[in-house]
Amino acid sequence: MSQMNLLPEYYVKRRFRNRVDMLCVILFSLVMGGVIVVGTLQGRKYRDTQQEYELVSEQFQREAGSMDVFMRLRKEKRDQLTAAAQVSQLEERVPRSYLVATVARALPENACLSVLDISEKMSITAAMTQAKKGAKPKGKGRGKGPMNVTCSTDPREEAPKPKLVVQIGGYAATDADVAQIYTTLKSHSITNDVQLRHTREYETETGVYREFQIDWTLQEDADVLDHLTKDVGVVQADPEIPRGERKDG
Repeated sequence: MSQMNLLPEYYVKRRFRNRVDMLCVILFSLVMGGVIVVGTLQGRKYRDTQQEYELVSEQFQREAGSMDVFMRLRKEKRDQLTAAAQVSQLEERVPRSYLVATVARALPENACLSVLDISEKMSITAAMTQAKKGAKPKGKGRGKGPMNVTCSTDPREEAPKPKLVVQIGGYAATDADVAQIYTTLKSHSITNDVQLRHTREYETETGVYREFQIDWTLQEDADVLDHLTKDVGVVQADPEIPRGERKDG
């Protein structure tokens, strides 16, 4: 049995158009809703990122300030260490520069240096003597009670001072040149002892040389001013004026 649509044609077209319009409105609403949601989420994420950026910027500024303070303190420390080193060199009775100049003057024409080390060392004999003086056992005999051990606290017994030792190593043309270096250092007024560690043959492509090593030990109370006064006469020393207060002229 066939069915016939008795509705007017214009009514059918208008109802179809209304459905299409409604579908378009729904799709438009969905798209706009999605855009609004995405915009809201993007704005919230942007605000969170902006806050994190501000926090990181503040932290970076604090760290940069701390780094500036650290660099300034490091520079001050370096300047103070340099000043302290200069002052210590001025206060030394025997400056390192004077020792280097003395060794250079002692070298003959056919000799050169390979090692020059300046250090303070204490002799083994002096250390053992001080250790023996530090503890002295007191007792009448064996098996008669505990032994009393007393340590010496006499302020007049000072600990042995370390001596300045200059280790010199190099090469010379002959043993006579090595002997000249040894004799020159031995005759110096501030010398306590000079030891020739070794001298042996050293062969190279250019010739045969003598390799040597000498230990130059200075006196404990060595003073360059006293040496200059004694040997050169440049400084006029006054025994009544303490060190550091000598008058000019």
